[in-house]
Amino acid sequence: MLASENMLDNLFKERLETRDFLFHGDGKLLVEVTAAGPDALVCTVLRGGVLQSRKSIAAPGLSVPMPTLTSEDLANLRIAASCGVTGVMLPFVRGKQDILALRQALAEAGKAPHIAAIDISRDSAKAVARRPFAKQAVVASAFRLPVLPESCDLILDIFAPCAAEEFARVLRPGGVLLRAVPLPRHLFGLKAAIYEKPYENSPIEQALPGFESIARRDLCWTLTLDTPQKIDELFKMTPYYYKTSPADQAKVAALPSLSTELAFAVLADRKP
Repeated sequence: MLASENMLDNLFKERLETRDFLFHGDGKLLVEVTAAGPDALVCTVLRGGVLQSRKSIAAPGLSVPMPTLTSEDLANLRIAASCGVTGVMLPFVRGKQDILALRQALAEAGKAPHIAAIDISRDSAKAVARRPFAKQAVVASAFRLPVLPESCDLILDIFAPCAAEEFARVLRPGGVLLRAVPLPRHLFGLKAAIYEKPYENSPIEQALPGFESIARRDLCWTLTLDTPQKIDELFKMTPYYYKTSPADQAKVAALPSLSTELAFAVLADRKP
């Protein structure tokens, strides 16, 4: 049972219903709501573990009208700007409004960021250029960035090749490389539906030349899709769709439902 004002905000509890799911501790624990009342939730543990204090609670598909930044966050941003801090991370981004809210807060604190998006795909670069948060969108390779040496504070490398030497060239001393990298079992259930002999992803390269590792967080949970349309949307987001024969694509299209692992690591590396 989950209760008390300290654990769940009223706005959160009021929107939860029976058969909703809750993830705790960055997705390590999973419970299902079996009864929802005004002051408490009764839940069944589906994936157990140790529930520690000050850990995240996430409800997939649930929209909770909470501000992106609290008054304390805004005060901390002003202090950080006065101290010369050049990097800010915003966890649990729900959409572009969260990014825009952070940009506005940074601008008001005198630290408006310059954001440039780089992709090897021209179509992707054009799509990003239409977004309000990107000042520049460039078609280029991660292994040959059109950026001056030691001119960047932060690089995001999301499910893309890691050009460590090039990233080290363009980051300032103290700059941070933030990577999202698939773990060996990421999307293994989808692979099992496609291939006769599904394979695991290669192990993560933890240590990068020219960097020191400062943080790592592994995120793992199970995704269940209950319609062919949702399965198709996931399939087309992956490189497997474009590397798979029409016969194997048809196997996926015929699935009425699919459960697959989602498993990736978020790693932070600093340039000395």
